[in-house]
Amino acid sequence: MGQDALETRVVEALVDAVARPIRIWMTRSQKRGLVDRAFGTAAASRFSLSVADLCLRLRTSRRTLEYAFHECLGLSPSAYLKLRRLNLCRIRLARADPAAATVRDVVARTGFRDSGRFAAEYRAHFGEFPSETLHRRVRPAPQAFRLEL
Repeated sequence: MGQDALETRVVEALVDAVARPIRIWMTRSQKRGLVDRAFGTAAASRFSLSVADLCLRLRTSRRTLEYAFHECLGLSPSAYLKLRRLNLCRIRLARADPAAATVRDVVARTGFRDSGRFAAEYRAHFGEFPSETLHRRVRPAPQAFRLEL
């Protein structure tokens, strides 16, 4: 078992020990509130969060968070976190100076560990390679759609 897997299991055990009891019957608005708090927590974090970290910060169980995400968004918390990191990486690549930055540096700061797998996921999601985004001039988004980093 690797160091990362061991750390993940320890965090998950802590979440199970500290989390509030699972609320079997949550209203839709309570689930939406939990998802909104998850969005805020992920946005306020300066590093990439795992689902276990998110559960610990929200003081909820993994299963409760997964039920809320599936009902409100139709995807899992881990899929949401991965899509969020992909979009943040795209924004950072588009804003970076190609002469001073490399794709590897931007990808590492966003929390992806395997650059080859990242490039494949990036291309599948956005239809271009990360290096194409880095070297292409991107029009700035309107103020209402800007995501502050």
